Amino acid sequence: MVDTGGLVVLRTEQPPGLTVRGDLGPQQVRLFSEALRTTATEQEGDVYLDCGGLQVISLEGLRAVVDAAIDLSHGDRTLIVHSLSPYFRRIFRLAQWENTPGLVLEAPAEN
Repeated sequence: MVDTGGLVVLRTEQPPGLTVRGDLGPQQVRLFSEALRTTATEQEGDVYLDCGGLQVISLEGLRAVVDAAIDLSHGDRTLIVHSLSPYFRRIFRLAQWENTPGLVLEAPAEN
């Protein structure tokens, strides 16, 4: 869906959603948001966002995730974010975005 060289966003079938790799800076937010919006429009149910390959995310990128979750919540759907690094998870908590309607931050897998 998106490949800027520094940011790659790919569609996933199981679970249905997107996987993101690389750096999500302010310049890529529009492309990332469009990919999220397109995915939410083209599929039914919840949308999964795999952030395991995400190295850097700007504040604008975090806000795009929150905005997508809020949009999905209006249709009783959720954005389920998994493989989020502990650092990015802390940012969501510090910004008080972890309880955003429609946003689920999956707990990291236990080792």
